[in-house]
Amino acid sequence: MAAAVGIVGSIISVLQLSAKVVKYLAATKDASVDCQRLLLEIQSVTGLLYMLKERLAGAGSETLPWTHSLDAPEGPVTQFRQALEELVPKLLPAEGWKKVGKTLSWPFKKEEIMAILGRIERQKSLFGLALENDHFALSEALRADVATGCGKTILCSTVIEDIASVYKNGFAYYYFDFNDRAKQDDNNFLRSIIAQLSRGADIFPDLVQKLYDDFERTQIEPSAEILLDTLLTIILRHGHCFLTLDALDESEREGVLAILSRIGSRGLSNLHILVTSRKERDIEVVLAPIVTSIHSLSLDTTDVDADISLYVRQCLATDPKLRRWSDPVKAEIEASLAEGAHGMFRWVECQITALRSCRTEALLRKALKQLPKTLDETYDRILLNIAEEDKQMARSALLWLAFSERPLYLDEVAEAAILSPECCTLDPGDRLLDPHDIIDICSGLITSLPVTTKQRVGRSRIGVKRERELLRFAHFSVKEYILSDRIREGNASAFAILESKAQTFLAQVCISYLLLFHNYELASVEQDRANPMLDYAARFWHIHASSNATLPASTVSQMCSIFRPDQGASFLNWLRIHDPDVHGPDVHGFDVFYVDGFRSDREFSDVASPLYYASLLGLLEVASYLVDGEADIDAECGIWGNALKAAAYGGHASVVSLLLLHGADFEAWGRTTALGAAATGGHESVVQILMTKELDTEANDGRIIVALRLAAFHGHEPIVRLIGTSEACNLSSDDLYDCLLSAFHEGHAPMVQTLLSIGANVNPVEDLRESGVLLQRAARRYTRSFSMGFNNALEAAASSGQVSMMRLLLAQGYDLRTTCNGALQIAAVDGGLATTQFLLSQGADVNARGGRRCWKREQMSMLRVVDLELLCN
Repeated sequence: MAAAVGIVGSIISVLQLSAKVVKYLAATKDASVDCQRLLLEIQSVTGLLYMLKERLAGAGSETLPWTHSLDAPEGPVTQFRQALEELVPKLLPAEGWKKVGKTLSWPFKKEEIMAILGRIERQKSLFGLALENDHFALSEALRADVATGCGKTILCSTVIEDIASVYKNGFAYYYFDFNDRAKQDDNNFLRSIIAQLSRGADIFPDLVQKLYDDFERTQIEPSAEILLDTLLTIILRHGHCFLTLDALDESEREGVLAILSRIGSRGLSNLHILVTSRKERDIEVVLAPIVTSIHSLSLDTTDVDADISLYVRQCLATDPKLRRWSDPVKAEIEASLAEGAHGMFRWVECQITALRSCRTEALLRKALKQLPKTLDETYDRILLNIAEEDKQMARSALLWLAFSERPLYLDEVAEAAILSPECCTLDPGDRLLDPHDIIDICSGLITSLPVTTKQRVGRSRIGVKRERELLRFAHFSVKEYILSDRIREGNASAFAILESKAQTFLAQVCISYLLLFHNYELASVEQDRANPMLDYAARFWHIHASSNATLPASTVSQMCSIFRPDQGASFLNWLRIHDPDVHGPDVHGFDVFYVDGFRSDREFSDVASPLYYASLLGLLEVASYLVDGEADIDAECGIWGNALKAAAYGGHASVVSLLLLHGADFEAWGRTTALGAAATGGHESVVQILMTKELDTEANDGRIIVALRLAAFHGHEPIVRLIGTSEACNLSSDDLYDCLLSAFHEGHAPMVQTLLSIGANVNPVEDLRESGVLLQRAARRYTRSFSMGFNNALEAAASSGQVSMMRLLLAQGYDLRTTCNGALQIAAVDGGLATTQFLLSQGADVNARGGRRCWKREQMSMLRVVDLELLCN
């Protein structure tokens, strides 16, 4: 009760300050649209705070679960108060003689107001969530399904707070987000959960350290399978472990549901999972075997309806356009909205937005009688009410938000909305005078979020900060509806979006946009910023083009134009903004998002050939066009060395076949061979094509063996099997043993079994250095030693802490006694306590000296002597 009284007092003081700020804002003359947005946001938050005050005042002795967090030192109430306090000094009217003849002008820069708006919007969402769902007690729930628009994120927030107050570690959470593809990805989900559980562990998990070390060494990200195995192992090492997943229905469901199914099948008694989602059949099917009805909770709308009525009353009391109505009319509005809401805040929010435009009581009553019954009908009405001259811009904006490869900024969408695939010029007069107009055109469908970005300039690694706005759908249900079959059957079918057509449209617009600058070279970052879509178009045009198997002939012709640097500047402009040979597209990290440094100093001599880039990206039509134009197929350029290797690494079988047909040199070395590049990338179809060529050639053993080792090193077991079982391959036990060492070091059990099945032997051969094997490899142009300096499989497994691999060695009849002392030295430095304990249990001598790694003081400090003594005893 004391907590509730304390926060009520805090809210009252904030409401008094809010009333003062609203008064000042309402008196502001010549204010920009930012002032109006700020006024509306503060009034909206004020209404929510009035509702919270009433709720808390009536709480009695009940302790509401979110009370302590709302009024925390850095909680929402405090942060909203701080935002208001920043506004007051500049809004205070002049006093005395200074007031005579003075008008109150807008005293804020756009950057300042965007930052304040962002903070206020974040607190608004927290207040709203607390109001929606505080009445749920979820300590025993493992799943909650809710209807679209009811609000559910606070369910997870409440549980997380409750768990965090009891457990210092062993809990993790993840919020899926329909607005950001990166936050829907199953790999990102696994990474986040692993990172959270690892940070809370008493000892940092050796498996996670290994994942990091492997990535540093190979620059290849771990697969979902490896990440899941790591997560399961970490969970087993914890006591009780709690995972909270919000908005499962907004994820890339196939991958995430497969992960949950795998976790559920393990029957981990120490694992507790909370999932929130709408009712979706595929989700129910997967969760059914692991969730009982006792642990499944549906959101009852009864209590939510009470909150909705309170929300409507506060809107009617605080909104400037709604509070002017008489009390009987307000009562009619409240009754109509409460009756039609059915527990959906989102539906009510849309209707209030629509009612604000009613200028007469007759129009208002007509609108109340014709309220849409569902969200679908609501969105139909919003779309149909868009002005005819704005409909094309609205459809384009919605299409871009639905299928962009990364979240888009406001200025980017405002630019994209006026573009068409056929545009050959861009008249500045066609641009929106204010980018915020696109939000007004799509009112109720999209919203913006202020963010701080960083952009590298030139070769500098220091980012230049920019204040921008991310544009996104106002609610998940908006995107779902415009992509659904339902919209095609209604009156708003003109706004229906098909993915295949959308991808073609986006590719065409991006390509056309790059070609707008065909006649001159971009020479400064200011030119880049003056054309907001340049960064996105340069990064992602080829991804959209590759997403559709059949592009119109006109689009293919435009693509080919980009790859003709002798005929225009588009090719160099593209690579000055983004070079795909240096790094792939970055679609993550939008809280502080880095984009490539604009390289105005990059010239043709600094980049690879057009054919190389076409091959790297798998653009068959462009590659064919360039080959027919007598491009140098074997030109040495780029990271991979030539076009064939670039296509092989990318897995573009059709481009590989085209280049081979025109005589590309598949035997060329350099960084590696074409077969080695395909094996590194893990592309079976390309490996098969190149193996056919290799087996028709004499003296191919060096190239095939290198490819085998690359495949083993990078964990591509199917390719190792494909190469190793080829009848024409003449692989020695030495070649296979080198691969085996790599597999043991990486802990790749399926790879080990495959190598054993094709003739590898776990028993150690003679010392690799003394036998001259390494010299033989160098003479045969092996550019890399995949044994990594290990003399035997036991050392390889010990270095990375692979106890399971050591047990596998024993099962294969390996004699540990002759090699365990050297492996113990390696384990003490690199492998960890578990590995060391296993070796000691197998008879390793803790006092042994010599070997590849002698005991040194700095190494001994990494593994305390006292631990070794305890292990020996």
